[in-house]
Amino acid sequence: MLTYTLNKIIKTLEIAVFLSPGVMLTGVFVLTPSADRLVAFHERLRRFVHRHRPGLVLSEPSALAGSHTDGRGWRNGACVLIMSFGVFFGARAWLDLNLGQLQTLMFLMLVFSGQGVVYLVRERGHFWQSIPGRWLLAASLADIAVVSLLATKGILMAALEPRLVAGLLMLLLVYLALIDIVKVRTFRRLGVQ
Repeated sequence: MLTYTLNKIIKTLEIAVFLSPGVMLTGVFVLTPSADRLVAFHERLRRFVHRHRPGLVLSEPSALAGSHTDGRGWRNGACVLIMSFGVFFGARAWLDLNLGQLQTLMFLMLVFSGQGVVYLVRERGHFWQSIPGRWLLAASLADIAVVSLLATKGILMAALEPRLVAGLLMLLLVYLALIDIVKVRTFRRLGVQ
């Protein structure tokens, strides 16, 4: 339950703040209506899986989330939110993308970061210290593959080059690994084992 709570706090903070005030800060809608519906569908599907098979997604087999849930959730959520805005403003400034492509990139960022957060919150130590369950790993890989295919083929969204999708995935992996280091140091400072 603690792992689920951390995951929910981080995703709620990222999606609510990035999509709502994000419009005011950026001057554009960061997602197309169809991408927004895909994100909503994605979240409903996750909730359905949690409700009907709670051990499948977050806690299988050895998610060890600890105490201090709210503080850790908000801190990690703020880091993920910074990443979201950083990707948006960086892509807008340095990549030659039209608005539709930028919105596709932000959709991918939300899905990829959502998958990364699952691994970030399931372990008190570094995320690589325990092997995730095969169902969790399979679900993550399938999710990433499906949304990447939609984005590169331009299905329900503007198409992106595969190298841009792969670059975004690599960037998010590095950033989430850095957040993981901060998470472990925070736990050590708090005396959480």
